Amino acid sequence: MSRRLAGEILSIVKVSLLSNSSPDCAVAERKMNGSSFVPRPALHFGLDLVFLGSASLSFTFSFGMRTNTINTKIRIIHRPGFSDQTNYAGTAGIELLNFFEDYYKIPYPGSKLDLIAIPDFAMGAMENVGAVTFRENLLLIDEEKATRPELNRSVTVIAHELAHMWFGDLVTMKWWDGIWLNEAFASLMEVIAADNKYPEFKLWNEMNLSRSAGFAIDSLENSRPIEFEVATPEEAEEMFDVLTYEKGSTVLRMFEVFIGEEVFQKGVQEYLNKFKYDNTNSSDLWDSLSKASGQPLNEMLPYWIKEEGYPSVSISINDSSFCLLYTSPSPRD
Repeated sequence: MSRRLAGEILSIVKVSLLSNSSPDCAVAERKMNGSSFVPRPALHFGLDLVFLGSASLSFTFSFGMRTNTINTKIRIIHRPGFSDQTNYAGTAGIELLNFFEDYYKIPYPGSKLDLIAIPDFAMGAMENVGAVTFRENLLLIDEEKATRPELNRSVTVIAHELAHMWFGDLVTMKWWDGIWLNEAFASLMEVIAADNKYPEFKLWNEMNLSRSAGFAIDSLENSRPIEFEVATPEEAEEMFDVLTYEKGSTVLRMFEVFIGEEVFQKGVQEYLNKFKYDNTNSSDLWDSLSKASGQPLNEMLPYWIKEEGYPSVSISINDSSFCLLYTSPSPRD
């Protein structure tokens, strides 16, 4: 069910009031004792956020595709006294959001974009459209003292959450059994986007190393398929693991390479345009990729996501010839 946030909330002097959408200035002028926000887009991913607290605003910019006449303001929201540490994350936000608009060929779906730094935020980050929340150390960075891994982590987490603005917020999975695709796709897109804007981090090499964690878990007897039926909150929580993030993104990357990066991008654009402001199953993306590539990915991909384990190919040399041995994942009872 989609919802539109358009409420009026009393504000307190010297307290900041933020939400997913922009303030309704016309209403604010008439009602000095309250705040009102314009309705946010009717996105099915119902992450409505209202933030009430003492905060400062830094790094206000406008961005937009050169062919786009609608600019979006980007702000870093943080505790007072840290405005000098917002430059790095603010610049990354602009660069990455521009990249995604160009990659998806769809304008950013929100009316504004606040990146909100929260101390000790348990989730790390959350993709509320228009008001993305982050653990504070991901947005407030002293560039003279920050280590390379700290800068890398800031960029990749921002990229991951902004990828969700389209894949997750604009188009949302119908049920929790598809949440793996939401996260795996964002994990792939964070590398595609961040590598384009920050190639010095060599993120493809990092992804190749991190996928070994997925292989390690997937080789165990008690491994699970990437996608499985979800009936309880506990089963939904199980989706947020290394098999979703590492194996899931690796399988998507494998098929991106198989059909070609430009064809994969075309399939993603077709999928997002077809299902924007709607709900989908993973098979809908496979159909769009199949249409774009002319390859039966809608028949091939289910074998990789609905079965646990992974195939193994070993190569040996026998005299002057090569011997290839293929071993498929063992069926589990």
